[in-house]
Amino acid sequence: MRLSLTVVEGALAALDGHPPEVTPAACVATRYAASACRRCLDACPVGAITPGGWLEVDSERCVSCGACAAACRTGALAFPERGAALRHRTSSLLPGETVVVACAEAETDYADLVLACLGALSAADIVHIACAGAGAAQLISGACESCPRREAVAALPEVLEEALAAVSLLGRDLRVGRSAGPSGGSRGPTSSGMSRRGFFARLSREGARAVVSAPGAGRRSIDRIHAKVAPPQRHETLLDDVSGSHRAVPDLPLPSALPLAEVVVDASCDGCGLCVLYCPHGALTLSSGVARAEPRSCTACGLCAEVCPPSAVRLAPARPSLYRTPAA
Repeated sequence: MRLSLTVVEGALAALDGHPPEVTPAACVATRYAASACRRCLDACPVGAITPGGWLEVDSERCVSCGACAAACRTGALAFPERGAALRHRTSSLLPGETVVVACAEAETDYADLVLACLGALSAADIVHIACAGAGAAQLISGACESCPRREAVAALPEVLEEALAAVSLLGRDLRVGRSAGPSGGSRGPTSSGMSRRGFFARLSREGARAVVSAPGAGRRSIDRIHAKVAPPQRHETLLDDVSGSHRAVPDLPLPSALPLAEVVVDASCDGCGLCVLYCPHGALTLSSGVARAEPRSCTACGLCAEVCPPSAVRLAPARPSLYRTPAA
C-alpha cells in the first residue's frame, strides 16, 4: 500500500530515536535551584533526566517517548520536528475530517501522524487539532503493557479530559477515540536480531551522545542560566488557536493543563526585579517600579511567583479574551 507523504514524514519524525533538544536556560529548575517544578521528572518513564542543577538528558536511558516535552511548559525539552509534523498535517485539513495519530509500535499504515509514543501528545496539541477544523481524533496505541515507554501514557486520560474541556470553552467540537492497533516486530529483525526501528534509533542515539559529550557542551555560567529564550513553537500555535476563538464564546477560565495564565501583581510589589530576572521568556518588565507582564510571552511556568520575596506575584487562570486583539 502506498503511504502518503504526510505519513512518511510523521514516521520519520517518530523513528529518529534521538533525545529531546535541551535548552537549560528555559528550564525552571535550572534557573532557580529551589523551584518545586518536577514536570519532566514525573513524566519521564525511565529516569533519563537529571534532577536539579543543569538540565541534562541521559541519552543512554532516553527512549524518545516525548512525554517530557509534552509536560514542559517552557520548551526546555523539545522534539520540534514532531510539532512541525502535526502542524503540517493540520494545515491541509478538510472541515470535520478525522485525524489519526498512532504510536510507532502500532505498525499501522492508516495514520496521519506517527509518534514514538502517544505520551508525546499535550493538551495544546489536542486543542490545535480541534481549532484546525478536525471533527474527530483517533489515537491508536501499540502494546503498551509490554513497552518500555508504557508509563509515558499514564497521564494521557487526564490530558485528554482537560484538552476537551478547553476545546468546548473555545466553541469547538472534537470527538476523541482511542484504540489499540497491531504491534510487535512484524517488520522483521536485522541480522543482529534487532528490529530495523531499533537499529536506526540506536544509530541516532550514538550520534546524539557524541554531540552531548562534545567539549564545552555542558558549559555553565550565570549569564547562560538567566538568558531569555523564546516560548516554544507549540505555545505560539496555542496562542493563535485561543486568540482565534469566536468572540461570542463565554469568556471563562481555561483549564490549567494549557500553558497559559494571567500574571497578577498586587500592591505589595516592591520592584526588586527578581521576577524579571528569573522569567525565562522575558514576559515581565519593571514599569514605574512595579512588575508588569506580557500575557503572550508567559507559559505559566510559575517561576515568577516562586521567586517573589513578598509573594506579590501570582498566576490566575487565563481567559480567551486575554489574547484577543481588541476590536477596532
